[in-house]
Amino acid sequence: MFHYLSELGITATLVDATDAENYRRSARDNTRVFWLETPSNPLVQITDIAAVVGITRELGITTIADNLRHRL
Repeated sequence: MFHYLSELGITATLVDATDAENYRRSARDNTRVFWLETPSNPLVQITDIAAVVGITRELGITTIADNLRHRL
């Protein structure tokens, strides 16, 4: 995925989502979107979406949450 994003001029950074403040620490001047997946794959860790959205609103950054469930 990172290869394809870089071809589009997009830089992606992995963030440890177990602490919402990591999103604030990872933000750069050119950050436009935080894309998060919760529960995470493959560790099934939960991200505090409300806390992340609060931070991204302060910073003026869009948040996209990816969440897909399927019966196994």
